[in-house]
Amino acid sequence: MKDIPAEVVERILEEVQVGLTLLDREGNLVWSNAVARRLFGWQGEGPGNILACHKPEAKEAVGKKLVDAGQAKEWHRIMRIDNRFIENVYSFVVIPEKFSGVMMFSRDVSERENMINDVWEKASHDPLTKLFNRQEFDRVYQNIVHSSKHGSKPFGLIMVDVNELKFVNDTYGHPAGDQLLIQTGRILQACVREQDSVFRLGGDEFVLIVASDKDSTLQAICSRIRRQCESSREELGMKVSLSVGTCLSSEVTRAEEVLSVADKRMYEDKAKYYLAKKGQRQSNSQLPPLNA
Repeated sequence: MKDIPAEVVERILEEVQVGLTLLDREGNLVWSNAVARRLFGWQGEGPGNILACHKPEAKEAVGKKLVDAGQAKEWHRIMRIDNRFIENVYSFVVIPEKFSGVMMFSRDVSERENMINDVWEKASHDPLTKLFNRQEFDRVYQNIVHSSKHGSKPFGLIMVDVNELKFVNDTYGHPAGDQLLIQTGRILQACVREQDSVFRLGGDEFVLIVASDKDSTLQAICSRIRRQCESSREELGMKVSLSVGTCLSSEVTRAEEVLSVADKRMYEDKAKYYLAKKGQRQSNSQLPPLNA
């Protein structure tokens, strides 16, 4: 094979439609082509050390990979830069007595990643309330139960059921019922902490996974929910009424029982609601006429 002039090779490497970056074993940038500089937004000679482009939590892992580069032929990482997804494949390069390091191949995969995220969003979220759906709950619950069985991640559940949804649908129409569900979702989302999750199971049922094994934490969330329901009439034109049941993983022998216990307590709370409502109707029917 004929030798290719160095200037031709350099021109090819500059114009190839993939980002090429040569790094030494400490992560120092040795060379990069124009596509790589454009993908990473580098000006001039670049950042000096590639680790500066990674988030703090990733620097250590990437640094270790560079040091141990000879242990694996290549590895893969996706970075997010300015709302773009950049896929990097790192491949170990060694030229005896001249160079030892890593060649990084980079390309913009934003269209692919956005499509994947869109598919995941549709598969895991309820289209009406934008909360996680039943399918995602089943997946998360299975994982958290598994973790709890192995002595980590104690958790609590709050089962929630919307009272009078059928009445609202029958009396005011399904659009009003949809607004009731949407408002319920907003209330629940506003009352949990960042580490907690809210799911719509379907129909009038919701569930909250709470990352805590303290009853005081669950009750604090329930108190916030009740306060939000009390003030919901102004925004919705009707008061949101919810039945609630809670359970901690520490209350049961088997972690998978948390859901059934919380569900049972929620239905007990719902029974109390309708019993109280029935008593109120009977009391009102016994009142004397206003003109008596």
